[in-house]
Amino acid sequence: MLMMPVFREISTVEPKVWLHMTWRQLLSLTLMAVLCGGSYVALWLLAGWDPNVIMYLEFPLMVPLAAYGWWRPMGLMSEKYMHYMWRHLSGQHLWLMDGPARRFRRSHKPSMKER
Repeated sequence: MLMMPVFREISTVEPKVWLHMTWRQLLSLTLMAVLCGGSYVALWLLAGWDPNVIMYLEFPLMVPLAAYGWWRPMGLMSEKYMHYMWRHLSGQHLWLMDGPARRFRRSHKPSMKER
């Protein structure tokens, strides 16, 4: 019997452009090579630093670029996930069951029971 795998959500599939990498991964790899590789060579050859020390300095620069290219939290693309995180961190944090919190106003004077 012939079977063909089908993705659950077709919109999450990104086309592979070159060497089984997507555009996002290719951009991230290029930025890592240019920025981190260039600074590595400059510090090694021009400044004369020890290559092992340079690797420890380069690693924190490479992690965000690699995360942008390859990390897909909850199946979302990086920019969409960061948008949701930004909205969450900068938004209102008090939520009630019937919607967002707002000031409570009475339309009449309180009775003796309500006091």
